[in-house]
Amino acid sequence: MTKLGQSERNGQMSEVSTSPDGEFGAVIAEFDHVDDPDVFERMKNMPALRTALVMKRPENWWGTGLNPKVLFAIAKDDGIPVAWVPPSAVLIDLAAAPGS
Repeated sequence: MTKLGQSERNGQMSEVSTSPDGEFGAVIAEFDHVDDPDVFERMKNMPALRTALVMKRPENWWGTGLNPKVLFAIAKDDGIPVAWVPPSAVLIDLAAAPGS
């Protein structure tokens, strides 16, 4: 373990891990799964997935299963804000609309 700094945990100082198999390594490993449609169910038992989701996606994208490229195209082509503003159900409807 490489000592990057210290963090306070339970009132005591502890080393912060920078090794790829440490806690942050688990978060990075979940980055590829943040757009999975079953993310809500999976994150109940996987704190690293929840952290990855918080880091990588706006909350209204969670659980939609939509590819971010589709959402970016809606924002660019139609001028509709897709991050944070519309509920998830609206995003799914927009992505399924003809011409999307």
